[in-house]
Amino acid sequence: MASSPAHTVLRDIGLGGLPRVLLKHKAGASAEVYNFGATITSYKPTPEREVLFVSKKAVFDGKKAIRGGVPLVFPQFGQPKKEMAQHGFARSSHWELSDTAVTDDVVRAVFHLSDSEATRALWGFPFLLSYTLSLTAGALTTSLRIENKGDRPFEAQALLHTYLRVGDIKKVSLHGYHPHPFLDKMDMPKEGEVLPVEVREMVEVGEETDRVYETGANEVSVMEGGRERVRVEYTACTVAKDGSDEPFPKPDCVLWNPWVEKSKAMADFGDEEWREMLCVEPGIVKSFNVLPPGHAFVLEQTIRPV
Repeated sequence: MASSPAHTVLRDIGLGGLPRVLLKHKAGASAEVYNFGATITSYKPTPEREVLFVSKKAVFDGKKAIRGGVPLVFPQFGQPKKEMAQHGFARSSHWELSDTAVTDDVVRAVFHLSDSEATRALWGFPFLLSYTLSLTAGALTTSLRIENKGDRPFEAQALLHTYLRVGDIKKVSLHGYHPHPFLDKMDMPKEGEVLPVEVREMVEVGEETDRVYETGANEVSVMEGGRERVRVEYTACTVAKDGSDEPFPKPDCVLWNPWVEKSKAMADFGDEEWREMLCVEPGIVKSFNVLPPGHAFVLEQTIRPV
């Protein structure tokens, strides 16, 4: 446990008897993260306001990925490799809390996950994942570092699958996806077909939506009723053996809402919960990122309530 006169980082037992870590900032902000999946399940900038969405039907059994919050997707997005679970194994693995710290302005917790016999049976590469949560008075920053610990390159995808809570999805619009190309997973293009470009300055969701945007803008604002409610800022970079880093020019940002029929088909999601959530998911997922031995890749987002 780390603490200051008003900041705290506490280890606790949560739903399903699963270990979790509670971060509390002296200004009133708080966050909750489970060791299982290193999944953040709550972020409150004030005690009265919850920013993240977690389904009332989410399963906390230490086996199934938690439906909501900020699950971590690695080493694949979707299920291109059928022998591995959808979205990989990071979100359904048990992570270790490796460090906690507090300063005047920041409450921090660091989790890590390394390769094991179980992961190598699915994906035969040595790796180290480090996940840092930094809570301030006005924002929550999450940083996922993926390091190749082996002696040969590997290719991987990674994504921060952020579920945001909204009052009414039909009143929501998003700024930051225009004028960027996107892959529409509801209407997959034919091989060689040029990706469409988002022509709407303000994107609204009125049906099942599953799009991978090549944003490059690095910021998406979620508006509700004409008022900005939360901003998701994100960056990505590669880190060489010598510690030098190079920004990834065009990180992706997925936009997802299951709408009516898919909500009914998911056992761990309420039939009507599509109305109160939206996923804005920074990542590198449109293609696989090749990581040489000793190199790392860092994906970071800041959730900034307005």
